[in-house]
Amino acid sequence: MSILITPEISLNRVVIADLPGVKLPEGIRGHNAYQLVSVMALAAMIRPQLEALQLDPNLNENALIRAFDDCLVSTAETVRSTAEKIAQDFGRRFGFILLALQRGDAVNRQARPEWDVTNWEHWAGIRHVWLGGGLVSGNLGARMATYAQAVLHENEIVDYTVKVAPYTASLPMAGAARYLPADAGRGLVFDFGGTSIKRGFVELAGGILTNIQRLESVQTPWSHLTSEDTDSVENAQALIDGMVAVIVDTYRNLTGKGGDIADTIPVSLAAYVQDGRPLAKQGGAYTRANQVTDNLERELGQHLSKTLGHDIGVKLLHDGSAAAAVYAGERRTAVIMIGTALGIGFPDAGGGLRQLAADFEVR
Repeated sequence: MSILITPEISLNRVVIADLPGVKLPEGIRGHNAYQLVSVMALAAMIRPQLEALQLDPNLNENALIRAFDDCLVSTAETVRSTAEKIAQDFGRRFGFILLALQRGDAVNRQARPEWDVTNWEHWAGIRHVWLGGGLVSGNLGARMATYAQAVLHENEIVDYTVKVAPYTASLPMAGAARYLPADAGRGLVFDFGGTSIKRGFVELAGGILTNIQRLESVQTPWSHLTSEDTDSVENAQALIDGMVAVIVDTYRNLTGKGGDIADTIPVSLAAYVQDGRPLAKQGGAYTRANQVTDNLERELGQHLSKTLGHDIGVKLLHDGSAAAAVYAGERRTAVIMIGTALGIGFPDAGGGLRQLAADFEVR
């Protein structure tokens, strides 16, 4: 059973109203997935334990998360054990979310009115979850998977696996790269997020992806476009021009070193995408492009073609769907990206995608 990849599939608004018969830890009942499992949620769990963790209270949210990850392997027993308890509670929170999705109790269905029976039946059929995203890229990742899976097994759902994906934060780039042309030898791939842009140089051999070299990420200069007071055609055009500039600069830098770059450029986007267009219901900076064009994919290709002097095509992808493309062909599987919020994708059959080499790596 398949479901449409639209803003309605979001996990962030799934509420654990209750899990009848299950003893829930304090602070879980009545909260949604975003409140339980996100950068914000983890930071809120860490801050009361700053003294035991020996962390600087002046660290910003992202720096705090990075410092906490190091605490999990600290040589100081008190620091390490405190961090481990937080990791356990955080991972089990995620496990209870998966359990709620698996069971589909009426009380939780009522708390998620945007979903119909199709969504709940789809989740009831899931048996494999791959985790990606910034929060699971370090020491926390494997622990989170282990503790989440334990919750499912404790509740008699034993044929269910939760694992950390090999490429974690680079998962959308790895999946997007599978959309490069079969005859490509080298290519570019981009992951346009809300605050930063990840860039990758891809190498292929005989139509098979061999590796992605991560290039230096760049900050998105248009993150302010999420605020209502910047909702204008001028700012929408500035966003598109900024996207083009990043791609052009990267393209020229690499072609200047010799060799051809594929003329199709896969672009993962922090927005749900349909027919080349970000879906406005989700909100976020990239949906502003709809004020200028009804097809951002086509618009980017036209600008790139004009600037670079030859035909360039863009393949625009929802970042969760791009991440899921790494596991195309796997049945009853979900890919969940955990970072600022929860992102989701479901692998499809994968016809026409480039194969990943057995020793494929993102480096």
